[in-house]
Amino acid sequence: MNLILHIAKKDFRQSWGILVATLALFALTTWIMATPRQQRNMFVDVETVVLVAWMIATGMLWQREPLPGQRAYWFASPIPWQDLLQAKWLVVTVAIFLPILATHAVIVAANGLPVAPNLAALTWNAATIVALYILPVAVLAAITRNLQQLILWVLAIFAGGLLAMQAHQVSMETHAVANTVTNALNIVALVAILIWQYRTRSTRAGRIVVVALTAFLRTLPFWVPDPVWYALQRAISPQHPVRLTIDTNQVRGRTIPIAIEGLPPGQTAAITSFHNVEVTAVGDRTAEANLTTPPRAINDPWPREVTLRLPPDFARLHQSQPLDVSFLAEITIYDAPRAHSAAAGQTIEMPEYGRCRTWSDGYLRIECQSVLSSAYRIDGQWAAKDEPPKSPLVLRSPEDPSPLTARLFPITHWFGGSGGTSVYSGGRVFFSLRKPIAHVQRRIDLTSIRE
Repeated sequence: MNLILHIAKKDFRQSWGILVATLALFALTTWIMATPRQQRNMFVDVETVVLVAWMIATGMLWQREPLPGQRAYWFASPIPWQDLLQAKWLVVTVAIFLPILATHAVIVAANGLPVAPNLAALTWNAATIVALYILPVAVLAAITRNLQQLILWVLAIFAGGLLAMQAHQVSMETHAVANTVTNALNIVALVAILIWQYRTRSTRAGRIVVVALTAFLRTLPFWVPDPVWYALQRAISPQHPVRLTIDTNQVRGRTIPIAIEGLPPGQTAAITSFHNVEVTAVGDRTAEANLTTPPRAINDPWPREVTLRLPPDFARLHQSQPLDVSFLAEITIYDAPRAHSAAAGQTIEMPEYGRCRTWSDGYLRIECQSVLSSAYRIDGQWAAKDEPPKSPLVLRSPEDPSPLTARLFPITHWFGGSGGTSVYSGGRVFFSLRKPIAHVQRRIDLTSIRE
């Protein structure tokens, strides 16, 4: 332990310049982000700048005892590689992890949100930032000779990631599970590579492994089809008895009515995707048909019907002929809503979510803040004074955040309101928070559907 502390103190002395500059940038970032402001949409923001500073500081720290080559002083000194590696992580913990946590706590408090109930989430987020941004730089610094090589490697991997993202877009409904799996594999693999590199100093082999690992993990969310991610999402989701039923006598042309059964009182459901849609007519089968749900109010998440769309050639060839349709529906179940209300112009605190402010400028406006991201779907309605709720509001679409997503800014900030209906200042706003509790799949087979 004494040797670990001795190496860490040496690194602090030798790196004091870059560490002081980084801490000064932390302070500036805290001051800027602690000021409540409008929705953040700048292309390059202060947290991006400070992230680059963290990476540079990490690279310089790790390369003070370089692994490539045979000239580093510690090769001939009785310094175990385990102590050297632990000393590096001790410096990262003190100089990067703790300032991130402190910065985010100050930002949350400055925005009027409670810190204590969110401290565990903030700690996890700070650790995730280190795991997803600092750990990869540490691995690259362990297989490169100098800062120039490190920067070239970082730029090459970043460019490769951008190219991979153009190949295929992951469905929003499965983005959380795809992100979790990919990031978990990435963290485990990088820790293994870093330990292996310090133990063996096999730089050439380490570089080959890093390139192969990067290519695999960068493209994993994009070449794995969505049904695989849905299957994994269902496997880790609680079981639910929800059922889909369709009365074939009510089918009108290509419009298929859907009824839902098996939901306890208060729970709602939403179809998030359709898979394996197949249509057969007099022995001719097509897998190019698709199903769509019609536009609906955001506070009515369950579609009452779906529309069948056939390929043009197939539709012309089998016009007015009976169709057999089969498909798999992916469904998200939401818990009973948590209800809140506030008069227009007031601020309402929602302990399980955050805080929302309402005001009227002829139309109803809503501004909400929460710590990090929230899995809650927020639906809303407004009503004139002394009237029952009637008009739906365009609020927050449902989220299912990944537990391994690093957020550089700890406040989720968004706007909503009425889409075009004038609202009196004396109106009242009704909020419903719904949390996803299960993801299920149900199969539907229909026979002899006619236009």
